[in-house]
Amino acid sequence: MNIVAIGDCGVDAYSETTSNYGGISLNFSLHARYLFPSEDTVTLVSAVGNDTYGKTMDVFVSSKGVIPRIQTHEGRTAVQHIRVESDGETKFIKYDAGVLEKFALSDEYAPLIQGGDLVVSPFFLQVETLFESTLQWKPRGLRTVDFMDLSDYGRDALIVEKYIQDIDIAFFGLTS
Repeated sequence: MNIVAIGDCGVDAYSETTSNYGGISLNFSLHARYLFPSEDTVTLVSAVGNDTYGKTMDVFVSSKGVIPRIQTHEGRTAVQHIRVESDGETKFIKYDAGVLEKFALSDEYAPLIQGGDLVVSPFFLQVETLFESTLQWKPRGLRTVDFMDLSDYGRDALIVEKYIQDIDIAFFGLTS
């Protein structure tokens, strides 16, 4: 099986001094590599900045058995600022997409996506350009999208309607 995760990989910043690699697509690819048989391929497609985290992302991803297709661009790697509440719950404070905000896939990614048995992407406004660029090629298998909690955007139904014809499986988070 050929699994392709396309989207964010970057930094989860828990404080000014505590950070580690993170991002929905990065986390998915790491878990997929752990859960799927070793003969299956897991590829991560993303972009990072030429900062400290960006310069080490390929090595980190490769060391986990995931195939990195990560482009490095002038600028910042994406950062998710996170606060840990007193009850242990995490609260996402601010997201800085960095170079991901303008990143789009070129035709060189067509064979990778078209050969995907499972192509997985998150959708959130800061990476909409990247998300839309993934839709130009149909995978041979399933395309899944994590829409997270669209209520944050105030146009949730319109977003789903815009993309639903290109999606096989969609996931949604809900705010209580």
